[in-house]
Formats: sequence, structure tokens, C-alpha cells
Amino acid sequence: MKNDRRYPGTAVALCIVLFAVSPVGAKDVPNRIMLFDGNTLNGWNFAIQGQGLVDVAEQDIVKVTQDGTLHVYAGKAHGSKQPMGLLFTRSDYRRYKVHVEYKWGAAKFPPRMDSIRDAGLLFHIAGPMTYDGRPEWVWPISAECQIQETDTGDLWLIGTRAATRLHNEDMVYSDEGSKRYRGYPGGRGYDSSKHALENEVAGWNTVELIVDGDAAEFFVNGKKLNAITELQEWDDQSGDWVGLASGAIGLQAESAEVFYRNIWLEPLGDAHVD
Repeated sequence: MKNDRRYPGTAVALCIVLFAVSPVGAKDVPNRIMLFDGNTLNGWNFAIQGQGLVDVAEQDIVKVTQDGTLHVYAGKAHGSKQPMGLLFTRSDYRRYKVHVEYKWGAAKFPPRMDSIRDAGLLFHIAGPMTYDGRPEWVWPISAECQIQETDTGDLWLIGTRAATRLHNEDMVYSDEGSKRYRGYPGGRGYDSSKHALENEVAGWNTVELIVDGDAAEFFVNGKKLNAITELQEWDDQSGDWVGLASGAIGLQAESAEVFYRNIWLEPLGDAHVD
């Protein structure tokens, strides 16, 4: 599944621009890769729920603002019907620190009008999940650092399995907790694990992941909130879990207006896969 998203001749075959104009607030740092160049969506794919991969230049869910920000659901009327989507890199990575800043907008959309605002930072995207026999890219095989009001820093495993450490009493992440595996049997669903400390603030927040192959640590505004090791995906041929140590990076659009900026990656050794 590793390269399923790169269909020959598809309209999303874009040139990869990894070193480009830095967005507002970014600094020139040796080896830093600007995943979002602040001006275009070059280097990214886009998927829409129920439609699959679409031309990133023709979608109107994510727009680039004049100040170098990604505006999700820009200009969409509160309460209007809008699809969910996923913006994800055309390149795979395996060992890196990734940095994303986000803040919430005001608009919300069905079916989550009465829900807290939700988004997410996905990593090690391995290919589309299959729901009712159909591939779906908006929630692909991957691991996720949840970006959600009151829950930023939670772990979500989408068609994957991983080991984490959970406090025995309240089953939230703890460095001193007991090692436990999370993941849906057979790799066909979701599983999650909570973090112990709420660290989201009003306005802009920073999410950083330290990813080292099949292991990752989650930081929100500088505080470590979660960690995993032994990330795996399900292999139908062998009927067993196999290691998942690289993949694309993605940002979700899940029925809530949100802004992303300063999206960059710093390699930890051999970060870039293709």
C-alpha cells in the first residue's frame, strides 16, 4: 500500500517544492524542510470524503491566505453542508521532528454542529483504509495526534496498532505507566488512547511530533502528552501485524473551521524516504 496514492497520470501529480519561500514566523534553519511554502499547495495531495483523491489546485476546502496560513473551510457559511477532507504530503518520511501551529475558527458544519471542533495531524500514512469494500483517504491507515478542543494530544490509531504506556487507574498516558497495545483487531477500525494533561490555549497552539521510525512522541505547546512505540499495520497476505516505520504526513478537515501555519520538518538522520 505504500505508494497507492501516486496514481500514474492523476491530476494530483504535482512538482514537489520542499525548499521554498518561508511562511511568516519561520526561521532559516539548516536542513529544515518547509512542508508548506506559505504560498501554494505544491508538494501536497488532497482527498475528499466519498470522492477520493482530487486535484489539489481545484478543491476549495483549503485555501492559502496572504499571510502564509492554510485556512480550512475558508469562506464557508456556518452550518452549510461541507465535505471532510485530508491534505497530505506527496513524500514519505521516517525520522523527523514535525512542527504545526493551529487555531480554531468560528464556523462549524454538519454533522458536527453540536460537537467540539475536531482536526488532526496524521503521520506514517500507508494507504487508504477500506470501508464497506471502498477505499477512503480521509481516514487512511496511519497514526494520529488528535487536534480537538479539550483533547489535543490524544492518540488515534487508524487501521494500525502500537504500544503505549498507560496509568493503571485512569488509563491515560504516563511515562511510568504499564506497557499496553492499542489497535483494532485485524486492522479494520480505530482505537484511541487519552493524554493526561490538557495543554491547549486560546488562539494559536503548537503541535510537534518526534518520529523515529515506528516510535513517536507527541508535544502540545512544549509539553509531552503522549508516546508510542512498535507502530504496525495489518498485512492481509500474512494475516498478521507488520512494522510501519515511514509514510506521508497529513492534516485533517473535519467539519470545523481551522487555520494551520508554520508547517515544517527537521530530519533526524535519514528522514526523507522518496
